[in-house]
Amino acid sequence: MSIKLKVKDVFDMDSVLTKLVERDLPIKISFKLGKFVKALLDQARGIEESRVALMKKYTKQDDNGKFIIDPDKAEDFRKEFDELLKEDITLLLDPLPYSILTEIDYLSISTRDMMVLSPLFEDEPKEKN
Repeated sequence: MSIKLKVKDVFDMDSVLTKLVERDLPIKISFKLGKFVKALLDQARGIEESRVALMKKYTKQDDNGKFIIDPDKAEDFRKEFDELLKEDITLLLDPLPYSILTEIDYLSISTRDMMVLSPLFEDEPKEKN
């Protein structure tokens, strides 16, 4: 199986995953989350390279020596950056079952953070009687 995400999802997940990986979690969960973090970091590296190239294309140096988005090109920058955020990414990992979260009785996570991470999870199939 695989997980389809948008580049924007990777940006949004970064801070949430950082919070999770800094916590002491059961080894089984740490191992599984570690695979996701590694895969997302690999993707994030490529995304960052694209973002930096885009910034170089549309920035200029102001009077104080700082690099800023050229106001004459700001709309073009926004359009290209929005297109980048819409790009698809496929992680060649199986989604995590939501039930894994019940194995961490001390885990608290905000609703917003859970919404951000939800593409990494799937409902487990119900047992047939």
